[in-house]
Amino acid sequence: MVKEQLLACDGFILASPNYIFSVTAQMKALFDRCCGLIHCMALEGK
Repeated sequence: MVKEQLLACDGFILASPNYIFSVTAQMKALFDRCCGLIHCMALEGK
């Protein structure tokens, strides 16, 4: 469901506190789950 919403939107803003030079576990999980979209450049231009 999140994948379809990310592809349908014009743009999105991601924000996270900085914990010892890294993002929160929830943000990292989102990045890990979206790796196919990121590497295939499906989110290019957003």
